[in-house]
Amino acid sequence: MEQNTINLKARETLASWIRGQRLPHAVLLEGPDPEAVTAFAHDMAKAAMCASPEPPCGVCSNCVKLDKGVHPDLTLYEGEGRARSFHIDTVRAIRSAAYIYPNEAPRKVFILKDVQDMSVQAQNALLKILEEPPDSVLFILTCENKFNLLETVRSRVAALSLDEGIQPEDHNANENPERLGQARECLDALLCGRELDALAVMAAFERDRAGFMDMMEFMRMTLEQSVLKKKSEAELPGGHAPLRLMQIIDIIDEMALSAAGNAGLSLLGTVFCARVRQVLTAAP
Repeated sequence: MEQNTINLKARETLASWIRGQRLPHAVLLEGPDPEAVTAFAHDMAKAAMCASPEPPCGVCSNCVKLDKGVHPDLTLYEGEGRARSFHIDTVRAIRSAAYIYPNEAPRKVFILKDVQDMSVQAQNALLKILEEPPDSVLFILTCENKFNLLETVRSRVAALSLDEGIQPEDHNANENPERLGQARECLDALLCGRELDALAVMAAFERDRAGFMDMMEFMRMTLEQSVLKKKSEAELPGGHAPLRLMQIIDIIDEMALSAAGNAGLSLLGTVFCARVRQVLTAAP
């Protein structure tokens, strides 16, 4: 995969996280080209570990050492390239290393490559450290398709797709059309001013973190696709202006990050609906 085929939205999202100092503690990068995904993981690590106020600067000691592959605070782990070859013993070593304070950078970064090769036992062993990691640690997981992982793992990370060809209808929707329908029902209700109906849909996910995050993803992609198709305002969801829809996309991104950080889902759903209402009722 050439560099220019990497989903630009993923790069924009990373830049937004860094600018707003909202980088999640655990990120899952998915894409069909392992080399491209690993390269993006290194770019993310560089942005997270750079000492400059505007990372990555490329010239500080952290950036220079990362480019040379000799930074002591970046570690890459992987299996042996086959199913279930990423073992629980490796995860135990990762958990122990995570509690050692960084040597030089603001945080330690662990790249866990091709986590679809993790055994079920290894994935389960990873859950606790993903849920309650040290403040100075960033986990970057890579895989071909996040749906090859346990739902409990997916619910504890912020996922980014690096393949422009991946759309909800391409993977999640075919695997869970009911959830896609619920997401669209919720979005339609919000955009038409029926907040109570939207809250009723979201109430079904108060104890389903992965389901809540899938809902956010489906709603985000629905709005993004509508805006990118450059429809007339009357044809856009709810007849709302593109700028308002993009503001809602930003809110969805924030909610997904909060959900990945183990925030309470009931409160999160209420906050989400209230903030969308504020956007839609604000003066032009």
